[in-house]
Amino acid sequence: MSSAIPIFEAKNKLPFFIHQVEKNGAIYLSRHNKNVAVLISAKEYDALLDQIHSQNKKKSFIELAQDFRNRNQDFYSDQEIEKIFSEAKNSETISSLAENEIFSEFSEDAND
Repeated sequence: MSSAIPIFEAKNKLPFFIHQVEKNGAIYLSRHNKNVAVLISAKEYDALLDQIHSQNKKKSFIELAQDFRNRNQDFYSDQEIEKIFSEAKNSETISSLAENEIFSEFSEDAND
């Protein structure tokens, strides 16, 4: 069961909605009647990370880099993305740094 609730309501009743997510699955958070985020259980989140990680292990570095670029085009400019990969040449292997960048958003969210 997926439902949508306004962000202000989630803020005011967060413990209640966390229990609902654990029992019933994802809840969409909305702003001005538009879904802008999803609240999911840690179990669902971990399963998604495992799925993403296993899919990415099958991809080449070029495919991973393109996925990173596509996923982050709204957050990073092309110049910033190029800087990430050029810095990799100077510090570590490109694939290692790229993997860290690709998965850093997931691990940061998991620690919150």
